[in-house]
Amino acid sequence: MIKYSFVINSITDITGDTRCISFLKPEGFSYASGQYLTLLLMINGKEVRRPYSISTVDTLDSEVMITVKRIENGEATRYLHEQIKVGDRLEGLAANGRFILSNPIPTQLLFIAAGSGISPIYALIRDVLYFSRSSVVLIYSNRSIDDTIFYASLTQLQSTFSQRFTIHWFFSNNKNLLQARLSRLRLEEIVEPYIHQSEFACYTCGPYLYMEMVTITMVTLGFSPNSIFKETFTLPEDEDDEDGSLINDENIPEFKDATVVLSINKNEYQFQVAAHQTVLQAALLQKIPLNYSCKNGMCSSCVVNLSQGEVYMHYNEVLTDKEVASGRILTCTAHPLNPVLHINVDEG
Repeated sequence: MIKYSFVINSITDITGDTRCISFLKPEGFSYASGQYLTLLLMINGKEVRRPYSISTVDTLDSEVMITVKRIENGEATRYLHEQIKVGDRLEGLAANGRFILSNPIPTQLLFIAAGSGISPIYALIRDVLYFSRSSVVLIYSNRSIDDTIFYASLTQLQSTFSQRFTIHWFFSNNKNLLQARLSRLRLEEIVEPYIHQSEFACYTCGPYLYMEMVTITMVTLGFSPNSIFKETFTLPEDEDDEDGSLINDENIPEFKDATVVLSINKNEYQFQVAAHQTVLQAALLQKIPLNYSCKNGMCSSCVVNLSQGEVYMHYNEVLTDKEVASGRILTCTAHPLNPVLHINVDEG
């Protein structure tokens, strides 16, 4: 597990509850636009890991910038809004995430964001505009202009790339209800011209129900599910205790106490997982060096290969059905269904 030291170079409050934190880029650190940085924060003597989308472009910007929205009672966001200062060093992991541009980039891209969901999309848009000739449409929902992250920067980009970049703004305080909230009807009107376009991709990031509406609407219209990419962000401030907890779901199978045989490169570990625990929870309690970030099935930091046994993932917003069928699992939401599991991790 590679760790980096990030020195804070600047802190900019861009809305009433959101700030951008820019770090000097550590030697050897690289990332793809749309990926996230997992910070390892020491808060009250305890390590707290949180993934934050990177809003800069590696090939365009000299610094690494994350965007942090303050969450009420949020342990990590409160720390990043109240305790840090320029010059501080924060520890972090290598960049991760699958919310990245395809190669080659389609000729038409649609980005749909709500609130702080713009954080990774802002980087993707700048990457496309500066390093391709593709056309970009952004649909962006917020409470008001004052609450809109990157409003000035996006407006400037629209002016600079006026022939290729169009923005549809939605502000909930708008008296014109058609422009207040993104409805299915309004979304259909915007995306209808692209239904039969051969080179097309849609990237969406925002609250779960918002993205579900986007996905269902577009698939119903005839867009391929394979052309729609989602980045699910969560507020992981109310996580389960480290020793695990039962899941309230009548339809889940019976979990088993299990022995896990874990191979990380050439090192092998063996540990026990109780029925009420996830694989990750058990590994962390026993000081097994499994990689992780969100602990909620939202990111891809803890993806591993299951070569023997079966698990039940109580949440998965990362892996496709094909990947699950091939044996890929998320340790943070995986519960054993067999008494023995064999897991392989390739950290390169």
